[in-house]
Amino acid sequence: MPEDRHVPQQAYVVRHGQTTWNVEGRLQGQLDAPLTREGLAQVCSTAERLALLGIRTVCSSPSGRALRTAVVIAERLGADLVEVPELADVHHGEMAGMTRSEIETAFPGAREARAENRTAGHSPAARAMHRRAGAPAAHYQVADGQQMAPRSWSRTR
Repeated sequence: MPEDRHVPQQAYVVRHGQTTWNVEGRLQGQLDAPLTREGLAQVCSTAERLALLGIRTVCSSPSGRALRTAVVIAERLGADLVEVPELADVHHGEMAGMTRSEIETAFPGAREARAENRTAGHSPAARAMHRRAGAPAAHYQVADGQQMAPRSWSRTR
C-alpha cells in the first residue's frame, strides 16, 4: 500500500481473471496474455461480489492482466486505482511462456525443484505475505473458471 494511503483494517486479494495463457497452460509471470471472455466474466462477477464492501482503493500489479482486472473492479466500486510495482509477479526466466510439458522437456526436474521453494523469485511483498499468515482478512480468488469462497486470515501488525 502506498505510504500516502490509509491502511485498511481488511484487505481483499483478487487474482486476475482467466487469460489465454491460463487456458494453454503457459507460465506467465512478468510476461502477459489477455483476459479471455470467461476471464472478463469472472472479473465482473467478482466486482459484483465486492461492491457492497466499501472498498475505496484497488491496488494492482503492473501486468496488463492484473491492471485490466483492477480497472473493471475499481470502476464498478467507484474506487481509486493504484499501480504497485512491488506486486509484480515472479519472473520465470527462460521458462516464461512455456507449457508444463515444454518446461519438463527443456528443463527436466525444474518444476519439482521450484515447488520446494514456492516463494523463490517472488517480490519482497509477496514473500512477506507468504511468511506472515496475516495481511488480508479475506481472499477471493478467480482462477481458471472457478471462484473460491473467501478464506479468512488473522491480521497481525
